[in-house]
Amino acid sequence: MNIPTLGFIFTLYIGVHISVVGLGNPFMGDDSVGIRVIDSLSSLFNHPRVKFYRLFNDFLNLIEIFETSEVVIIVDAVKGEEEEGTIYTFEGVERLIYDVTSLSTHTLNLREVVDMYKTLRGRLPFIYIVGIEPSSFDGVDYVSEKVEGKIPLLVNRVRDIIRRHIQD
Repeated sequence: MNIPTLGFIFTLYIGVHISVVGLGNPFMGDDSVGIRVIDSLSSLFNHPRVKFYRLFNDFLNLIEIFETSEVVIIVDAVKGEEEEGTIYTFEGVERLIYDVTSLSTHTLNLREVVDMYKTLRGRLPFIYIVGIEPSSFDGVDYVSEKVEGKIPLLVNRVRDIIRRHIQD
Protein backbone atom coordinates (compact mmCIF):
# COMPACT_ATOMS: atom_id res chain seq x y z
CA MET A 1 0.00 0.00 0.00
CA ASN A 2 1.39 3.40 -1.00
CA ILE A 3 0.82 6.09 1.62
CA PRO A 4 1.08 9.59 0.15
CA THR A 5 3.66 11.87 1.71
CA LEU A 6 2.97 15.42 2.80
CA GLY A 7 4.94 16.70 -0.22
CA PHE A 8 2.81 14.67 -2.61
CA ILE A 9 -0.44 15.84 -0.95
CA PHE A 10 0.76 19.46 -1.16
CA THR A 11 1.56 18.96 -4.85
CA LEU A 12 -1.96 17.67 -5.49
CA TYR A 13 -3.40 20.68 -3.65
CA ILE A 14 -1.51 23.36 -5.61
CA GLY A 15 -1.60 21.59 -8.98
CA VAL A 16 1.10 20.28 -11.25
CA HIS A 17 4.53 20.86 -9.85
CA ILE A 18 7.32 21.10 -12.41
CA SER A 19 10.90 20.47 -11.35
CA VAL A 20 13.73 21.39 -13.68
CA VAL A 21 16.99 19.70 -12.74
CA GLY A 22 20.37 20.71 -14.11
CA LEU A 23 22.94 17.95 -13.67
CA GLY A 24 26.68 18.32 -13.97
CA ASN A 25 30.04 19.20 -12.59
CA PRO A 26 30.92 22.89 -12.97
CA PHE A 27 34.62 22.02 -13.17
CA MET A 28 34.42 19.43 -15.95
CA GLY A 29 33.90 21.46 -19.11
CA ASP A 30 30.75 20.54 -21.03
CA ASP A 31 29.49 18.45 -18.13
CA SER A 32 28.37 21.74 -16.55
CA VAL A 33 25.88 22.53 -19.32
CA GLY A 34 22.85 21.37 -17.28
CA ILE A 35 23.73 23.73 -14.46
CA ARG A 36 24.32 26.62 -16.86
CA VAL A 37 20.91 26.08 -18.46
CA ILE A 38 19.28 26.10 -15.00
CA ASP A 39 21.05 29.34 -14.14
CA SER A 40 19.64 30.94 -17.30
CA LEU A 41 16.13 29.54 -16.85
CA SER A 42 15.71 30.40 -13.19
CA SER A 43 15.90 34.10 -14.02
CA LEU A 44 13.13 33.71 -16.66
CA PHE A 45 10.50 32.01 -14.46
CA ASN A 46 8.90 33.07 -11.23
CA HIS A 47 6.00 30.67 -11.06
CA PRO A 48 4.82 28.90 -7.89
CA ARG A 49 4.55 25.55 -9.71
CA VAL A 50 8.09 25.59 -11.15
CA LYS A 51 11.21 24.81 -9.12
CA PHE A 52 14.82 24.71 -10.28
CA TYR A 53 17.55 22.45 -8.93
CA ARG A 54 21.29 22.22 -9.51
CA LEU A 55 22.66 18.74 -8.83
CA PHE A 56 26.34 17.92 -8.94
CA ASN A 57 26.43 14.22 -9.84
CA ASP A 58 24.16 13.08 -6.99
CA PHE A 59 21.19 11.33 -8.53
CA LEU A 60 19.90 10.23 -5.12
CA ASN A 61 18.54 13.76 -4.63
CA LEU A 62 16.22 13.00 -7.54
CA ILE A 63 14.18 10.77 -5.25
CA GLU A 64 13.01 13.75 -3.21
CA ILE A 65 12.43 15.76 -6.38
CA PHE A 66 10.34 12.92 -7.86
CA GLU A 67 8.29 12.85 -4.66
CA THR A 68 7.06 16.43 -4.98
CA SER A 69 6.79 16.64 -8.77
CA GLU A 70 4.32 15.71 -11.44
CA VAL A 71 6.74 16.69 -14.20
CA VAL A 72 10.54 16.49 -14.03
CA ILE A 73 12.79 17.95 -16.72
CA ILE A 74 16.40 16.78 -16.46
CA VAL A 75 19.02 18.83 -18.34
CA ASP A 76 22.44 17.26 -18.83
CA ALA A 77 25.33 16.55 -21.16
CA VAL A 78 24.39 13.31 -22.89
CA LYS A 79 27.08 11.24 -24.59
CA GLY A 80 25.60 9.53 -27.61
CA GLU A 81 26.73 8.76 -31.12
CA GLU A 82 25.99 12.13 -32.72
CA GLU A 83 28.05 15.20 -33.56
CA GLU A 84 28.99 17.46 -30.65
CA GLY A 85 26.33 20.07 -30.01
CA THR A 86 23.49 17.75 -31.05
CA ILE A 87 20.47 18.39 -28.82
CA TYR A 88 18.42 15.43 -27.57
CA THR A 89 14.92 15.46 -26.08
CA PHE A 90 13.44 12.29 -24.61
CA GLU A 91 10.00 12.52 -23.10
CA GLY A 92 7.73 10.62 -20.81
CA VAL A 93 8.48 7.07 -21.78
CA GLU A 94 10.13 4.89 -19.16
CA ARG A 95 11.92 2.87 -21.81
CA LEU A 96 13.77 6.00 -22.85
CA ILE A 97 15.23 6.36 -19.37
CA TYR A 98 16.76 2.96 -19.79
CA ASP A 99 18.14 3.93 -23.19
CA VAL A 100 19.54 7.24 -21.95
CA THR A 101 21.19 5.64 -18.92
CA SER A 102 23.99 4.25 -21.01
CA LEU A 103 24.62 7.73 -22.41
CA SER A 104 24.93 9.53 -19.06
CA THR A 105 28.32 10.81 -17.93
CA HIS A 106 27.53 10.36 -14.24
CA THR A 107 28.60 7.47 -12.06
CA LEU A 108 25.24 6.75 -10.44
CA ASN A 109 22.84 5.26 -12.90
CA LEU A 110 19.59 7.12 -13.57
CA ARG A 111 17.87 3.80 -14.19
CA GLU A 112 18.80 2.63 -10.67
CA VAL A 113 17.29 5.75 -9.12
CA VAL A 114 14.11 5.36 -11.18
CA ASP A 115 13.83 1.68 -10.22
CA MET A 116 14.41 2.50 -6.55
CA TYR A 117 11.75 5.20 -6.60
CA LYS A 118 9.21 2.99 -8.37
CA THR A 119 9.82 0.26 -5.82
CA LEU A 120 9.28 2.68 -2.94
CA ARG A 121 6.40 4.76 -4.32
CA GLY A 122 4.91 2.86 -7.25
CA ARG A 123 4.51 5.92 -9.46
CA LEU A 124 6.83 8.18 -11.42
CA PRO A 125 6.42 11.78 -12.47
CA PHE A 126 6.36 12.49 -16.20
CA ILE A 127 10.05 12.75 -17.08
CA TYR A 128 11.79 14.64 -19.85
CA ILE A 129 15.50 14.47 -20.52
CA VAL A 130 16.93 17.39 -22.49
CA GLY A 131 20.58 16.94 -23.30
CA ILE A 132 23.38 17.95 -25.58
CA GLU A 133 26.22 15.96 -27.09
CA PRO A 134 29.35 17.24 -25.31
CA SER A 135 32.66 18.14 -26.88
CA SER A 136 34.94 17.90 -23.87
CA PHE A 137 34.98 16.91 -20.21
CA ASP A 138 38.33 18.57 -19.53
CA GLY A 139 38.90 19.83 -16.01
CA VAL A 140 37.97 23.43 -16.78
CA ASP A 141 35.24 25.72 -15.51
CA TYR A 142 33.85 26.68 -18.93
CA VAL A 143 32.04 24.86 -21.72
CA SER A 144 33.31 24.41 -25.27
CA GLU A 145 32.36 26.99 -27.89
CA LYS A 146 30.12 24.52 -29.72
CA VAL A 147 28.11 23.73 -26.57
CA GLU A 148 28.11 27.35 -25.36
CA GLY A 149 26.52 28.40 -28.64
CA LYS A 150 23.69 25.88 -28.13
CA ILE A 151 22.78 26.89 -24.56
CA PRO A 152 20.12 29.38 -25.77
CA LEU A 153 18.52 26.57 -27.79
CA LEU A 154 18.51 24.30 -24.73
CA VAL A 155 16.98 27.10 -22.64
CA ASN A 156 14.26 27.60 -25.27
CA ARG A 157 13.54 23.86 -25.48
CA VAL A 158 13.11 23.57 -21.71
CA ARG A 159 11.13 26.83 -21.53
CA ASP A 160 8.71 25.50 -24.15
CA ILE A 161 8.19 22.28 -22.16
CA ILE A 162 7.53 24.26 -18.98
CA ARG A 163 5.05 26.57 -20.71
CA ARG A 164 3.20 23.62 -22.23
CA HIS A 165 2.64 22.12 -18.76
CA ILE A 166 1.79 25.40 -17.04
CA GLN A 167 -0.97 26.03 -19.59
CA ASP A 168 -2.49 22.55 -19.16
